[in-house]
Amino acid sequence: MRQLPRVGDDAPQRVSTAARPAQPYAAALARRALLGQLVLFAVALAVSSATDEGGVALAERLARTLPLAPLTSALAAALVVLQARRRGEERALAAVGLAPATLGLWCALVASATPSAAGLAMAVGAVDVAEFYPSPPRAPIFVDDGVTFSSAELGVAVGRDGDLRPLAAPATGAGAHALPSHARGVAALVSVVSGLALALSATRARARPARGGREPRGAAARALAAVAPGLVASVATLLTFQLAAAGRVPTALAAAPMLGLLVREVVAYRSAR
Repeated sequence: MRQLPRVGDDAPQRVSTAARPAQPYAAALARRALLGQLVLFAVALAVSSATDEGGVALAERLARTLPLAPLTSALAAALVVLQARRRGEERALAAVGLAPATLGLWCALVASATPSAAGLAMAVGAVDVAEFYPSPPRAPIFVDDGVTFSSAELGVAVGRDGDLRPLAAPATGAGAHALPSHARGVAALVSVVSGLALALSATRARARPARGGREPRGAAARALAAVAPGLVASVATLLTFQLAAAGRVPTALAAAPMLGLLVREVVAYRSAR
């Protein structure tokens, strides 16, 4: 006589098997988040190129736009999760074992690939990090050598007759402000950490399941409260970078706001699983 299995004997296998169909769909949503991040970053780069002073090399334009990469990652991940909710994909994935918080984690991890790659490029010296440490430009100094007024910062000389001509050997890097100590390492760390922390914060704002296909009461207020720490950390990071450029605070302090946000989001994710 065949013995019937006891209730609960196949529960672990059933849960594990049920979660497998969700993985391809979750991976597709994560790829959508990465594509969205690349599109948003390309738009930011195009806007930066259209509004700069002209004659700027592509590498410098990329360096100017890279500080915005974590923000584009967060926006792309949040849009994908929101779209998945509106289409009912989030509820369908939850029905086969993939929690909304886990879906948000997948999208956040993939969308933060670009800031992570940018941080690696900064760490090895392939990208300039001067844009992370803004400082007011110094006024150019003109030197009277008896024949012309010359400026090493501008790389030009003005003759007695008023003619403007370039210097024969302009000073390399003249006029560029000195970076604080450990500037490159801190900028790389902030790029990596902020890309993941902000994306997690943005997706967690949309991770609460809807009831009956509609947003629960007070969802907008909860979403705003969820993204508020990310906004505060972003403003604090920006201010700390400026203070570090002025020599008012240690450079390493610029990484503190985003590290704190990342710890907060990891703890929140573990409790939401």
